[in-house]
Amino acid sequence: MSEAGADPVLKVVSGRVKEIRLAQKELVLIYPHPVSRKEEVLFLQVDESTGFAEGIHFEGLQPGTVLSVDYLENERGGTRAVNVKKVPLKGVPIEKNPFL
Repeated sequence: MSEAGADPVLKVVSGRVKEIRLAQKELVLIYPHPVSRKEEVLFLQVDESTGFAEGIHFEGLQPGTVLSVDYLENERGGTRAVNVKKVPLKGVPIEKNPFL
């Protein structure tokens, strides 16, 4: 439970891998803010409980890969990745995708 007494809320973000920080076990994503469309950066901690779908691995991720990540925020503002999966991009070129 958080300090406010509520259970943490699972959040979801879709974005591109900006950087993989292996030593810090951190995944850095960039994504457009849903209202302003301004590019935002999200730092996500990865640990042994983080799930990776479809055979992808933290160490094998490449900058530019589009991911969907379920994550939790802690009371101090840190974020932990819970589930990570690749987003299949079929049909719409990535530059024209309004969600990325």
